[in-house]
Amino acid sequence: MICCIAALLDDETQNLIRRRVYDLNCLGDFGIAAALLPQHISLRTAFHVQNIAKIEEYFDSLYWDSRIRIISNGVEIINEVVNDMRYDILWYTIREDDHLRGLHQRIADDLSNRLEIKKSAYDGDLFRFHATILYTQKSIQSEILEKLNFLDFETTIEKIALFVSHENPVMPGRFYVYKIRRLNLASN
Repeated sequence: MICCIAALLDDETQNLIRRRVYDLNCLGDFGIAAALLPQHISLRTAFHVQNIAKIEEYFDSLYWDSRIRIISNGVEIINEVVNDMRYDILWYTIREDDHLRGLHQRIADDLSNRLEIKKSAYDGDLFRFHATILYTQKSIQSEILEKLNFLDFETTIEKIALFVSHENPVMPGRFYVYKIRRLNLASN
């Protein structure tokens, strides 16, 4: 099975992004695969596990030393090829700070050191924080984006989620929410 640990965005931000998913689909029927999970920012690349109980125990114990502020910095179109299929990904780029990078690094290190889950090539300095809006086989043209008003947002991470998929390869629309909880602060 495949798991992912993610920071959930607040309801107002999710509603803002989902309105854009709706608007985009009215313009071009791009699909909703990326909108099936709650709006989130992955905190590490997805990883394979054999024992969900160990991951759940780690997830339940995860904390951070201070609130993490999330600030978006515009939208970006990324092109990706998976199994010889071309996809366009539209995402909000997330401004990185020491707290967000630190939480990513801690999760990657903990999973590697405690649970022997190897880091991917993208964990560490190459990991890019983002909030996916669309994941589609259709081409997303910049002209379409200009018709819509993609407002930047600011929020604070209050909750985290553990997503699970029993299918491979890792694709949007194949994960479900296994568990959601508040991100505890070290003082709690």
